[in-house]
Amino acid sequence: MELARYSNFLPQNNPHVHKYSRGRVAVIGGSGKYPGAVMLASKAVARAGAGYVTAFVPICIRTIFQSSLPEIVSVPIPNNTESFIGKNAFEFISLEKQHCVLYGPGVGSGKTQTKLLKKLVNADTPLVVDADMIEALASLEDINGAKSVYGRTTPLIITPHHGELKKWLRDNREDDYNKLDPSLIAFRVQGKLKAAEANNVVVVAKGEKTQVITSTSVLNPAGGTDTLATAGTGDVLAGTIAGLIAQSRPTSVSETANVCAAAVEAHALAGEIASKQFGRRGAMANNVCDCIGLAIDQLHGKEE
Repeated sequence: MELARYSNFLPQNNPHVHKYSRGRVAVIGGSGKYPGAVMLASKAVARAGAGYVTAFVPICIRTIFQSSLPEIVSVPIPNNTESFIGKNAFEFISLEKQHCVLYGPGVGSGKTQTKLLKKLVNADTPLVVDADMIEALASLEDINGAKSVYGRTTPLIITPHHGELKKWLRDNREDDYNKLDPSLIAFRVQGKLKAAEANNVVVVAKGEKTQVITSTSVLNPAGGTDTLATAGTGDVLAGTIAGLIAQSRPTSVSETANVCAAAVEAHALAGEIASKQFGRRGAMANNVCDCIGLAIDQLHGKEE
């Protein structure tokens, strides 16, 4: 792994903490088709150090979720999410108690999911948006206008891979974003953020060279092994970001971007550690997830 640049933005170790002060995170996601995504994301939140994680998952996967992750509180929601999205939705999530919300891993797409996204976007809790909900953000722009969607006072973090990024940008050109120069991708993202006056939005554009982009800055965190080029590692990164944001509680978009960059570096190092245990081709997303804490310790200089 190349030299880490942002490890000093990881939350500092503090022996005088308890599970709530270490950060509370709500993860909303999962479906009968994609049960693993929300499990990986929730586990990554905890591996990144958040003290109390609550996962809101469809009834159809709740049993397998809870049996696999007994340390994480799971709250069942209707499989179609319709009643969950009603007026009592936030009573279940207790947004005022959360230091960050992660929405999207494995949740699929549809009108009900987009309705909940709108409620979360309009709330004051820091929000990480992943997977299908990234494209849903673009659909909310059509309904309410981009400035309404992105004009937040608290952080909104969007974590697209290149395909999702192209959809979020509404880019109809035939460009293959996997082959574009990263500086051009950053230019296009910044153009959208500036037009929307998205002053508290951070885009973590995942790829061979992951970039952390705001309307005024572009960060280039250290990358890792090709071990990360496997299904599920994006869910692990989203969870790592949410866990670190909940602990760090950044007060500016610059701080938020730097914490996200630190999360990318921790994720990359976790991939390196996992590859040594399971092989560069053999390591899976769950192995990478299990190495997040070890990676953070190493970046803190706490390796035994």
